[in-house]
Amino acid sequence: MGLPVAEICRSHGISDATLYTWRSLYGGMEVSDARRLKALDEENRKLKKLLAETMLDVATLREAVGKTSDARRTAVSWAIEEKGYSQHRACRLIGLEPRT
Repeated sequence: MGLPVAEICRSHGISDATLYTWRSLYGGMEVSDARRLKALDEENRKLKKLLAETMLDVATLREAVGKTSDARRTAVSWAIEEKGYSQHRACRLIGLEPRT
């Protein structure tokens, strides 16, 4: 006979619930399938972050459209102060070269 589930969980520092959750997610998978799932989850996380940043850029540009076209520096300052963008990102978004 093997060890009880509670004993195995205690030796690995996890709860019974965690073990059963993992078992329900990965129970029938091969190792290669689990690795592929992990890689897909990581790619999905990166894509969601990229989408969120892009949506923020679009929202900022829509708000900056109200600014006059000759006041690009003012628009950069606005993006930095009001939106919390870095100088580099704000300049890239508005279309100016960042100056040091």
